[in-house]
Amino acid sequence: MNVQVDFTSFINDTNTPGSNKAGSYVRALKYLNVMLRECSPEWKDLGDVFEVDSIDTLKKLHRLTLVEAAKGSSSHLAQANVPPSYLEGRFCAAALHSLIGYRLALAQDAEMADSLAGATDPLVVAKTIEQTPLPEPEFFLDGNVNPKSKEGKDALNRNLAVRNRRIFTRLVLSNFDNACCLTGLDVPATLRACLIVSEDRKKAFSPDNALCLSATYAAAFKEHLISFDEDNRMILSPTLRDHATSEIFHHTFKTYEGARMRPAMRFQPSAKLLAIHRERLAS
Repeated sequence: MNVQVDFTSFINDTNTPGSNKAGSYVRALKYLNVMLRECSPEWKDLGDVFEVDSIDTLKKLHRLTLVEAAKGSSSHLAQANVPPSYLEGRFCAAALHSLIGYRLALAQDAEMADSLAGATDPLVVAKTIEQTPLPEPEFFLDGNVNPKSKEGKDALNRNLAVRNRRIFTRLVLSNFDNACCLTGLDVPATLRACLIVSEDRKKAFSPDNALCLSATYAAAFKEHLISFDEDNRMILSPTLRDHATSEIFHHTFKTYEGARMRPAMRFQPSAKLLAIHRERLAS
């Protein structure tokens, strides 16, 4: 896993698009690496901050950057060949604060995956996902945001929603052995967790209400252009059949008409929910 890329996605998922907060934080942490390597005997052998997976170590480093930021230009870290604003303006501290949140999220993801590994009731899975709070929520907020304020509550709700989708997506993909249940394509970046029925709030995170499909088929399924019959064989909508003369249509869809859905590993898709989806095929 490329931690910088994953951390960037983590920040982007919960912030306003185009804010460039992720880019600024990555830059601040790279500068922090330079400061520690050049000016801190205690921390010079730490290595790349991005690769530090000890939350306690990151918290200790966060406290250090706050103390050194308060010293301004007299800080020994300020002697590095780095723009002084990154330390004195607390950009490094803010970036570390978010990196701690990222590491807390990874740890919780692993814990929840373990706790759900033996679950057999999809509704229990859904409740577990929805009712598990964020760990140490202050690290999922900017350092100056009060968790009890409206801004803080909104930000925590966004983070919680992102966490829930992330856990659910991973669960659905693993339920189909990380491959498209129609084509067998197993390229992770192309796979999507597709709700069968989206309006049932109780089923929002229930694994029997989701399929793993690659992007093209996920879009077609969401728009009710394809579905699955009572034997879990793929069927086409009349709307999609309007493109039956297209060569790419034959290659992309006609080839898989009648193909049986690959069985799930643990939670089989609900026949009742698939019937509802099937009834909504675009005419």
